[in-house]
Amino acid sequence: MQQQVLTVIDPAAFEKMYLAVRKKEKRIYTDAQVALLPLIHSTHPHFKEWQTRMRSAKRLVNYLKLKKKPLTILEVGCGNGWLSARIAGIPAATVTGTDINNEELEQAKRVFAKKQHLKFEAGAIENLPEAECKFDIIVFAA
Repeated sequence: MQQQVLTVIDPAAFEKMYLAVRKKEKRIYTDAQVALLPLIHSTHPHFKEWQTRMRSAKRLVNYLKLKKKPLTILEVGCGNGWLSARIAGIPAATVTGTDINNEELEQAKRVFAKKQHLKFEAGAIENLPEAECKFDIIVFAA
């Protein structure tokens, strides 16, 4: 029987590699672009993908609105925070976005700083304070 070895990578090293791939794929956006997402110029290489994301985000937001009650929502892997910001627009929703990608998370904090009922926490979900780990809905949109 062959033994498998699990390799644990340093979070900082992972983030560096992850960002390098995202940059190469043209998935790093300016603050101005993030503020408008999922709207993006039709010449952008991921325009069609963002059209799909726009439709699915609209369906998700409409579904959550049907709950007609206060919701505490966690988005795991929120990246630049565009979807968390959209969800935070639901009346009586409180949204926490979390990600291990600090560069894009800092961008989310900058871009959506004035958005009410929205906060961003760095790190993996298991590192959130226990008092903050009670959610009605958990979204993982990747």
